[in-house]
Amino acid sequence: MQGTGRFSARLRMPIHLEGFSVLARVIRHAAYAEDHPPSQPSLWSIHIDMQTALRAERPEWIYNDRLHVTLPDREVVIPVDLRNTQFIGADRSVASFRWGYEPDIAICIDALVGDADGFIDVGANWGYFPVFLGTRPGFRGAILAIEGFPRAVKDLQHVVASAGLGHLVRIAGVAAGSVSGTVVMSEEYFTGNNRVTDDGMLRVPIRKLDDLAADMRDIRLLKIDVEGAETSVLQGGLATITRHRPVILFEHWLNKEGGFDRGPFEALTAVGGYRFAVIAVQPEPGTADQAHLTGTLTAVDAEKRTTFPERINVVAYPDEVNLLERLGAARS
Repeated sequence: MQGTGRFSARLRMPIHLEGFSVLARVIRHAAYAEDHPPSQPSLWSIHIDMQTALRAERPEWIYNDRLHVTLPDREVVIPVDLRNTQFIGADRSVASFRWGYEPDIAICIDALVGDADGFIDVGANWGYFPVFLGTRPGFRGAILAIEGFPRAVKDLQHVVASAGLGHLVRIAGVAAGSVSGTVVMSEEYFTGNNRVTDDGMLRVPIRKLDDLAADMRDIRLLKIDVEGAETSVLQGGLATITRHRPVILFEHWLNKEGGFDRGPFEALTAVGGYRFAVIAVQPEPGTADQAHLTGTLTAVDAEKRTTFPERINVVAYPDEVNLLERLGAARS
């Protein structure tokens, strides 16, 4: 049955955070203690480095870190600011990210976006996936990175420019939704959780995806990770989806009561001809810069949603796309 089966693929890992900063180490101990259990020596080391920075009146020493990006012809080292905690997703010393950040999304990018095709990342933060695609040897297509949170926009601009990918990545420093205007965003301690909210002080512009992507051609993949506002993004992009019929990856959560937003499923069902699935990947040891992955594609729909984990990335793909075959053909 289409929508179910196993595949194997190979995946590049061109991005890595050194993770030496005080903030990186604190985040590892606090959020990923199973990999980095705090100990007296490790906490003492953090204390010393923090005191050294403060005594020297150099607080930037606390949050400055370095991101390594492997381009087709060289490696670049980019100074980054760990006050945007989402950079921790590039720290491969954390087991969750040992084979890259969300490898199910990365393998879809390499499997589905051709070298001259278009990719849209809604909720791009500092740009992990735009940089992942932009570093692919031979890629010459168009990438639209959409991000509304101001600190993340600044980081996105910095990373893209420092990696020399400005000719491939267009940045829209706005939120995406069903209307154009202004919305309020939250300011979370973990910056990957910032979201459009009903209260708060941070006002940001919002635009419809149809307007932002109007001049793009051959959009093959649309990724949406906007902390619960996925339905709004889809509603503002229905003309783009109807015209290009891309594969769509959207993050989806169950709420505390076990319910969920049916909106993304309903919006794409209304478009017509879309199936839904979940990709699970199991990395196997590969070479120094490539991961060998085995994966499972499992069909899902709104009626089956509660049988899956609390958080999943749903792959919505058109009937005309043999997703299992395409995933198995990914060789980057």
